[in-house]
Amino acid sequence: LIQATVADAERFEKTKHEDDVRRLLELKRSTDAVFSSVSRAVAVKKAARDRKARRRAEEAAELLARGENPHLTFRRRDAQAKAARDARRTRDAHESRLAEIKQRLAREERELDRRERAAEKVKRTELYFKEGLGAKAQQRRDAARISGVAPKNAHDAKVLRHPDAAPLESLLTTREMALREKYPLQKSEDSSPGRGVARRGRDLVGVASLSAEYEPNWNAPAVATGATEEPPARGQERDVGEDDASSVARSEALRLELASSSDGVDAAALDAAEAAERRARAKKVADIENARLLAVAARRAADPTRLYRKQVTCGRVFEGDAFAPSPRVVAFDDFVVGKKYTRKVTLTNVSYAASTFRVLPFEDHAHATVLDVSYEHPGKMSAGMSHVIYVTFAPKALVPLDAYLPLSTTTGVTFVPIECRPRVADVRVVANELDFGEVVVGESVALVAELRNEGAAATPFVLLRSLLDGDEKETKESEKKEVFKVRVRGAGRVRDDGSTVSAAEGIVPGYGSVFLDVTFAPGDPRLTEGRCFVELGDVSPFRETSDVSEKKSSSEKSQRLVLYFRGVGAPPPVHLGGRDVCDFETVALGCAYRQVLEVRNRGRVAARVSVTPPATLVGALDILPDACFVQPGSLSRFSLKFKPDETLFSRFSENGSPSGRALEVAIEETCLLRIRGRDAPVPFAIRARVTRSDVSFDPPVLDFGDVPLGERGVLQLRVTNGGAIAQKFGVCGPERREMDVSEGDVSIAPSRFGEMLGFETVSLDVGFAPKVVGEKVFCVTLKSLLGAREFKIPCKGWGVNPVLEFENGGNILTLPPTAPREASSGSVFLLNPSPTLERTFEIVLGDETTRRGLRVAPHVATLAPGERKRVRFEFCPPEVEEPRVSGETDASETGETTETSPDLAGRGETETEEDSPNDARPESFRVAMFVKNTRSLRLAAMGGETPAHMLEAPSEIPPAAEEKVSTQHIEVRTATHAPAIRVLNLPEYRRDAESDAGSGDASAIAADAADA
Repeated sequence: LIQATVADAERFEKTKHEDDVRRLLELKRSTDAVFSSVSRAVAVKKAARDRKARRRAEEAAELLARGENPHLTFRRRDAQAKAARDARRTRDAHESRLAEIKQRLAREERELDRRERAAEKVKRTELYFKEGLGAKAQQRRDAARISGVAPKNAHDAKVLRHPDAAPLESLLTTREMALREKYPLQKSEDSSPGRGVARRGRDLVGVASLSAEYEPNWNAPAVATGATEEPPARGQERDVGEDDASSVARSEALRLELASSSDGVDAAALDAAEAAERRARAKKVADIENARLLAVAARRAADPTRLYRKQVTCGRVFEGDAFAPSPRVVAFDDFVVGKKYTRKVTLTNVSYAASTFRVLPFEDHAHATVLDVSYEHPGKMSAGMSHVIYVTFAPKALVPLDAYLPLSTTTGVTFVPIECRPRVADVRVVANELDFGEVVVGESVALVAELRNEGAAATPFVLLRSLLDGDEKETKESEKKEVFKVRVRGAGRVRDDGSTVSAAEGIVPGYGSVFLDVTFAPGDPRLTEGRCFVELGDVSPFRETSDVSEKKSSSEKSQRLVLYFRGVGAPPPVHLGGRDVCDFETVALGCAYRQVLEVRNRGRVAARVSVTPPATLVGALDILPDACFVQPGSLSRFSLKFKPDETLFSRFSENGSPSGRALEVAIEETCLLRIRGRDAPVPFAIRARVTRSDVSFDPPVLDFGDVPLGERGVLQLRVTNGGAIAQKFGVCGPERREMDVSEGDVSIAPSRFGEMLGFETVSLDVGFAPKVVGEKVFCVTLKSLLGAREFKIPCKGWGVNPVLEFENGGNILTLPPTAPREASSGSVFLLNPSPTLERTFEIVLGDETTRRGLRVAPHVATLAPGERKRVRFEFCPPEVEEPRVSGETDASETGETTETSPDLAGRGETETEEDSPNDARPESFRVAMFVKNTRSLRLAAMGGETPAHMLEAPSEIPPAAEEKVSTQHIEVRTATHAPAIRVLNLPEYRRDAESDAGSGDASAIAADAADA
């Protein structure tokens, strides 16, 4: 019922709003039309005045030129024109008055003529009546007139003669004739006989109106009157014409009718039996007619409009209710049982003429028990007059009531609506669907939802976040996202009573409102829909009752309202083209790296954007420009320069390396692209892995010790890349100021240039070849292309004279290329330059060198002072060799090394004889030779006596040098190639053939052996 009432109220408000809008539009159109009409009239008048003013200005110039006064001339002309207008107006008025008088005289003449003709007609009728009926009829007529039965004039006589005839027009006034033409009379059953018959009795009226369907011959002229032709009196026999016969018949019928009894039958002419039969027949017909008349009366009584008529005033017909109530609806709002309420209702006559009203009883008896109407009967009220009635309402139950107070007026029944509403809480959501439209991701928009209580009772409410009971999963997801947030306005505010406004619950006061703030903050560019339930408390009216069950049922009543939300998360107009990470990847300390950040604008207006580096990257990240404008549909670029330093590295390093220094750290910080006029910036990440670009050396200092002149001391230097980025390097030095070319030479093997991968260690062979005797301290510089850094490697060494000298080419022996199982040999000559000391040398070959086929003889020998010795080297590579890595060295305890060519060492490849059988493979052997003085040994053998040649120069050998062992090296260079001819009849080849036969090649080997 409440919803129906609310719907009716909404329809009423909507209808009223539409009516108001229509009236306003009509008023506007009429106002515009009047304004345009007035504007046109004013414009016409103004144009006429302007033309008149121009003409008068021209004429005034001419009058002044002739010497006349224009003012007097124009004034005289205006006075003449005014007099002409007044004369013309007077003449027109006189002529109209004359025409009106002529028309009135013509009407009066026509009325007089009509009256004269009517009087003449009456006279003729009277004369005709008098002549036609005779003297006796005249006497009876006079007697009947005196008694009130006979017709008093020609009109009544005509009615008697012609019952169905209409009244004489001559006797009607002009007003009556006009009304008769406008409202023509309709023939009815009870009006057909005329005035004279109506005065005779109701039975005759019914009998006279019967048709021939009851008794076709009963109401014939002879039978109806029962008259017979009266014989003429004596001496009065004469021939009677048609007119006389008809007049005599009519007069005789009138006489018989007047002389008849109440049932219309002449008792004197009939006998008693015939009279009784006729009376029974008449009674039967009368009963039938009376039944018909009663049915007609009942039908008319059932018509509620029988008592009402249309109101016509000045030719205008009034339609609608004659009385308008004020107020239009008698409302008893918020009533309580046990009290009486009275409302005053003013009824105003809004019809065209005088009218009255009467209060009718209520149609429903239940309404009459609680509603009472009191008033004084006003009588006839003129149009526009008002009268007051009082409606009293005494409620007996808290139920809504809708009733109508009926008023009987002149034009019909008017109903005054009565509405009775108890004190309840009628809470509704004014707009339960909130559409946020498009909201840029990262921003928020707030709308207001109103909970309006149209009842008098306050009710509590609670906001429920859960969508439905049991939907825990969906509830958790919605709470996690929190796209829509609903809060009671003023949440957290302290009321006057000390309580705090809750964000999720409250009370809606009677006839008041509570506002809910709904915030939409999209996180993704997509359509999002949601809803929130408003759980209302007891919405039933308050009532005092002792019934416990009734109280319980009243408290359990509740209502749930739903708020629907809808919003679309729109991507920001300024974006990075889908790029959310600016990744510098792996960077090194001290190096600068650049990235270009493109900012695009998909909006319709230019946007001012700025990029500010995060606080943790200040000083290491430079952004140019600071701000710029991005035009619609265009893009702008920001240049990001990232140069990490040690401070940044230590700030982000968390776990140290075993050596105490972190090798690399990961950096990921959020940077914001801010747009002027928008709260939500566009975030993007700055990501990088910062590593060091340091290079470490093992050993940190190269000490070559004593290096004989003509030889090269070689030390292995391990260079380690301390960062994760590959570095290209080059080794330079030493500088000329440290060591000149004439003083010595430094060599780097396998090459002075190379590349180190991240955290890789590269081995370099650094050789020092002094050319002068003495100590040399110098530095070798390693330059890296990563940050253009330079690293110094301290070096030192002593250039000393060799203990044993090499003749004929120095300590380098070159042998020709040798095939497997072939031999090549060469010799070097050693010379002991000392004139006093004997020296013993030992040449040590490692296992790897021996396996590869290098032999030397002699291994050990003692050279007397000035003695020369030949040392023979023989190289015989074996037939089959296992694969080995090119560049591998065999560093035994003796210090002897085996080397390959620089090309293979640089590639680090693995080769065997089978891989390249036709190519010569370079071989290089660096053989260590240990030399020691043998003076103390010789003295012991001679029994303690010192030879004379040893006593000649005792000061040239220090005491400490007698026990010192010197090391010198002999470098053997050769190559290994595949044999051109292979010998198969050797015993070892037979064993190889037999072993090959076991593998399936025995027949081929046997055939080769037979051929051999």
